[in-house]
Amino acid sequence: MDFTLVKKYLFKNVFSGLVKTLVTLGLSIIGLPFVISKIGIETFGIISIVLVFSSFSGILDFGLSKSLVVYSNNEKHREEISTIYFLNFSLFLFLSALGFIFYITGINLFGSKIDVDLNEIKLINFVSLQLLAFGILNNLYRANLEASYKLQIVNWGFLIQSFLINALWIILSYFDSDIFWFIISPVVSSICTLCFHLVSVKSIPFFFKIPRYRSIKEVLNTTFKFFKIGALNSLHLPLVKYLIILVIGESYALGVFELATKLAVICNNLLSYVSNPFFSLAAKADESERLNIWKIVKRSSNYIFLVTILGYILFLILNRPLIFYFFKDYSTEIFIVLNLTLVGYLAVALGEIFQKYYLGIGKVSQVINVKFFSVLLNIVLLLVLIVFNKLDLIWVSFSFSLSYISLGTFWFSKKLVSNPSQ
Repeated sequence: MDFTLVKKYLFKNVFSGLVKTLVTLGLSIIGLPFVISKIGIETFGIISIVLVFSSFSGILDFGLSKSLVVYSNNEKHREEISTIYFLNFSLFLFLSALGFIFYITGINLFGSKIDVDLNEIKLINFVSLQLLAFGILNNLYRANLEASYKLQIVNWGFLIQSFLINALWIILSYFDSDIFWFIISPVVSSICTLCFHLVSVKSIPFFFKIPRYRSIKEVLNTTFKFFKIGALNSLHLPLVKYLIILVIGESYALGVFELATKLAVICNNLLSYVSNPFFSLAAKADESERLNIWKIVKRSSNYIFLVTILGYILFLILNRPLIFYFFKDYSTEIFIVLNLTLVGYLAVALGEIFQKYYLGIGKVSQVINVKFFSVLLNIVLLLVLIVFNKLDLIWVSFSFSLSYISLGTFWFSKKLVSNPSQ
């Protein structure tokens, strides 16, 4: 492995990730307050419901995208790669068909507490499943690019998706459009991003050919480990949002939590672009090269730690004007929710670079166990809150943040290990 090329690859990813995050942040600063001022935080919560199910793309991906990165390291695995595409496209067709069935039957997936009429529920169900289907397809083409050391193109794809959805919502808010158009906007942005990835990928195997049983079995054996990680990643945040919908049942609460997590995720992404390439780098490196990669990981973590501390101090200084700007109102509840979600996501960002490295060198079981503990902690805390009838927005945010803090703290402590691959 040429480490000069590795550094160039890291620089391209950092640059594209930085541009993506700053532009997304700029769009959010300009767009979200305008949209919320026009449609209200309650309606914002309702249109955000469509994004809840799309977050499950990690679990329904079944680990196929991560397995593609692993298999692409060897030309002998062409049949397995073709099988991955076949299975992924089959999932896409199944979920798309399921969306039409749910629309026709009017099945309500979101309970009775959210005040939304039947036609809007049917539309939300349909759009949610279409977003999930396109998300799974997009995951695979992003993995294709990551395997080809083109992660910077993935960043540009995310930027296109973010730009389109924010631009569409701003335009629709300006013209005081029907909520129908707000709900379908994410599908439009997802399709455009998919087209961008299709144009950018190096090659796509002919996945309409039905694979052999041996090939399917081989792929599923590999994907199962990654599936468990994807399942845990996908269940965490959507589980909390879904609980707010079913139990709290207030569109205001969902809107506040959605906006708070959106802002926290932007801050998390600002740091994650540094760690993202290390999965593919570690996965493709041999034993002699991993020590050098580990040294880069540890040095990069110092930068992440410094930026995290400075970012949180900046938030504490600017929290009042920030909350007034985005929420049009300042309250202790909003400050606590925003503060808790931000701390949680910053903690995850601190340890994510180590998690990606451990995942790349094949220590999948350890990654799964740590992630499982984090999700389990969140679930136990939520159950305790339900038993004691304390399930409100602040306590939900606290349990969510504490589980993320435990996750980030564990992985950041791995910095003390000299070389985990030996």
